[in-house]
Amino acid sequence: MTPREVFMVKANTSYRFRIISAAPRCPFVLSVDGHTMTVIATDGAPLKPVTADSLVIGSGERYDIVIITNQNSRNFWIKCQGLVDCAPSDGHASAILRYEGAPEVDPPGSPTEWRQGK
Repeated sequence: MTPREVFMVKANTSYRFRIISAAPRCPFVLSVDGHTMTVIATDGAPLKPVTADSLVIGSGERYDIVIITNQNSRNFWIKCQGLVDCAPSDGHASAILRYEGAPEVDPPGSPTEWRQGK
């Protein structure tokens, strides 16, 4: 097990993330607790922005998303859960979105419970 990545952010700011799936055989669903994401590009091509609670990413796909940090100063799970052949119990990863001034602790809740939504 490796330490979780921590993304330090400031409140009321927009952050662009470039997501690339290196999964060999299955799609993953990505979500950030307490936040929506705006998908702005796929495989390097811009698209009409779409706001979503989660994003399904297939093997080799790339997405650019924007997250607006509009919450109080605390920590939130960034979750990536496997689907199909990599069912949620078999494939998952997590990171932490940590607001400036939040304590250096894990966010509340589970890093392995995936979020459904638009």
